[in-house]
Amino acid sequence: MMQIRVLGPLQVQTANGPVGVGGQASVVLGWLVMHANRPVRIADLAQLLADDGPSDPDQRARAVLRGLAADLPGVLTLEPASARLTADDQVIDAARFATLAADARQHWREGDHERVAEDVERALALWRSDPYPELAHLLDAMPAIEALSRTRLAVLEMQQELAMESGVDFTTVAQLRQLVAAHPDRLGFRLLLARALHLLDRQADALAVLRQAVAELGGHPVSQRLTDLIAHRDPQVASISVIDVDDHPL
Repeated sequence: MMQIRVLGPLQVQTANGPVGVGGQASVVLGWLVMHANRPVRIADLAQLLADDGPSDPDQRARAVLRGLAADLPGVLTLEPASARLTADDQVIDAARFATLAADARQHWREGDHERVAEDVERALALWRSDPYPELAHLLDAMPAIEALSRTRLAVLEMQQELAMESGVDFTTVAQLRQLVAAHPDRLGFRLLLARALHLLDRQADALAVLRQAVAELGGHPVSQRLTDLIAHRDPQVASISVIDVDDHPL
């Protein structure tokens, strides 16, 4: 079965083995994968290559597309003015990742945490590094890249919440501090850190984390609720979820 991996450097695996894709071809194919199952104008693909050499970008785009179509028969089809990459969710790792993340969110709402754990593990196993690195220089690619990155953070939050259900220790706090440092704009990690500190009987540290979160990120109803519960040492702290604090439902 064909596999196209974009959660990290572009990789293509066919029934006949791996396909080497680099340079201009990696940019063109990455863009087609990002817009899979939709026609993409060759003029738009040429624009991606406009600053990459003195020759005519339209001719270069067409030459690259012919090579890719030969390597990916039945997957990449060419029309006089457009190209289309046809692939279902099982072919492209980014699509599988997004589906697993959405499934995990749905299973979380249903209270089926065993299935959430399975979805989260499978989703994170697909993630090698930043998605679509070949397209990172293109402003028009940023929304899709950033959406995948935000989805990964939501999955990591679910992973941390699941882990905390089994107990909290100093390793939990260390991991959450690392996540807060790496993603300071993500409120969910800060709230999880405050919860973990509270559960270790470190109320003052937990409240300090929440005060800093409000100062840097602004107020949020969940932040206020958690602050009130921790201040009163209410056992309901353990039941406060951060899912959906930062993002709309997947």
